Amino acid sequence: MRQETWAYSLGEFINSIHNTPFKHGEHDCGILAAGCIKALTGVDVMPDMQYKSALQAAKECNRICGSPHVDDLVAHLAQQHGWQEVAATFAHRGDLVVIGHGKDTRLAVVSLHGTHLMTPGEQGMIYERFDRFATNIKTYHIKFAHSTGLVAPLKVERPQPVLAPIEQPRVVTSAPVAPADRNPFADASVATDIDAYKQANKKTVTNLEEALADLRRKGLE
Repeated sequence: MRQETWAYSLGEFINSIHNTPFKHGEHDCGILAAGCIKALTGVDVMPDMQYKSALQAAKECNRICGSPHVDDLVAHLAQQHGWQEVAATFAHRGDLVVIGHGKDTRLAVVSLHGTHLMTPGEQGMIYERFDRFATNIKTYHIKFAHSTGLVAPLKVERPQPVLAPIEQPRVVTSAPVAPADRNPFADASVATDIDAYKQANKKTVTNLEEALADLRRKGLE
């Protein structure tokens, strides 16, 4: 699995070998791939592999995986270390790309830009356009520490919408309309001062309704 600082470590490693020319056993496609994987994960996947020529490299492949071909060696290492074979369209920066098959196999690594493949050349690193739809490639994804597959599921905490409080409809009550035969002056007198009404009329009034009824009668006389 990739370390948390894999991008920084991979960039440092690439810078350190950027101008190194191709040489079997020192700086070839296998050494480049193994170095990038070590920068990503901290694990050396080819600690005992030593060779100085293509023939010796084939013998070493055969010793490790039972086949002289590099693509078979990569498949063997992928099973050992949990690399996931994925479609090239899903390849991530630093992933391993196997180009070709059998004796014509070569290895490349997806660049930090994600748009090119890195391979060693006679004058140093070569960057070739990454054709993700090519039919002669296999891509192996080096998993992230937080992932059990190619893409780690993200738990997104969605903020709950803040709803404005719903304003309750205001109930407007209108004052009762006085009938046409009501004496508004008498009603006002009773409403403002019941005691004055009692003294003026020299009688005991038990409630406001009684007073209003009495006023209506007087208003009609």
